[in-house]
Amino acid sequence: MNLLHHQLLRQIMLTAWDFRRAEPSRPFADCLRAAWAWTKGMAEAAAKLMRRARGGRRIDFSPSLIRSPIANATRAQRYGGWLDHKAAYLTARIGG
Repeated sequence: MNLLHHQLLRQIMLTAWDFRRAEPSRPFADCLRAAWAWTKGMAEAAAKLMRRARGGRRIDFSPSLIRSPIANATRAQRYGGWLDHKAAYLTARIGG
């Protein structure tokens, strides 16, 4: 058994115990089945997300992650971090 397989089994067992602690009257075998199903579902969801990301489609980020156009203009300049700071200050002062 390699390390990754061991970690997967450990994570499934910990998830099953979490399910058991949440519902003490639930049989442990049922919790273990649910942990396996949950883990497989999460793996399928992650694979689907990776396929979508690799498909060349556009990924939309939240507006808080989008850089200001002024910051994009100063990125390639020498001491760009300082210029970004000054541009962000100016943008905040005048709005935009």
